[in-house]
Amino acid sequence: MKMPHATYHIPQGLAGVELLSCPHAEVDFPPHVHDALTIWLNDSGGEYFRFKGNTSVLGLDSFGVVNAGEVHANSGVEETPRNLRTIYVDMEWAESFMGEPVRIIADGLYDDPELHDKLAFMHAALWSARDPLESQSLFTQVFGLMGSRHGEGRASVGHEGMFSESERFRRVRERLRDEYAGEHTLLSLADEADCTPQHLMRLFRKHAGISPHAYLVCLRVAQAKRMLRLGCTIADTAAACGFADQSHCTRWFRKLAGTTPAAYRASVRPALLA
Repeated sequence: MKMPHATYHIPQGLAGVELLSCPHAEVDFPPHVHDALTIWLNDSGGEYFRFKGNTSVLGLDSFGVVNAGEVHANSGVEETPRNLRTIYVDMEWAESFMGEPVRIIADGLYDDPELHDKLAFMHAALWSARDPLESQSLFTQVFGLMGSRHGEGRASVGHEGMFSESERFRRVRERLRDEYAGEHTLLSLADEADCTPQHLMRLFRKHAGISPHAYLVCLRVAQAKRMLRLGCTIADTAAACGFADQSHCTRWFRKLAGTTPAAYRASVRPALLA
């Protein structure tokens, strides 16, 4: 029997989430259970999903969900290897992390190409993320969307707390501006705003149009540009602006400025020295 080449990863800042990557899977998985909510995708080939006496086929634009403790089996439709990607979520942890009731997502296959793509992006991004705020923001956004679309039960509307909505946003925005080089978590920012992490994400989307992490990265890149114009090295700039290292700085700088820190520094320094 062939063994799957499976690798696992726990993302930064998400102790209750585990990722699985199983490329070129050619094995059948006999009836089994997991101890967490299981969300899985298959990017290549077809896969049979057997659950409670029924057999379905997981399509390339769909995703599957199995709750903890539910027996199921998976196997390939044909000999073509599958490319399996799975997200395991401890639901007790998720409710504690979100700070509000989490909607139950029923077992089965979901034909939702847009959400499939967001889950696939989240899986890849969480695997490489080096900032807990990045991981927590992305998970809260995508997992919350999944619950709102396909969950059962009443969603929480949050609590009033001691601050108005605009004051909550202002407090978090000012903290990020003052401490752009610091390490932040979604939980610590939510505490600053006296709301739940999920409510904070909705708040930032409404007032800024982006997540708290995306806002923080914009601040860091803006400061990096200022330091590079002064002639600072890329390594010193990355460290001073809160990036994990030079490559982390380069990745976000290229994404937001359209060029690398080295190219930017080379292009602006001659003009400033003239």
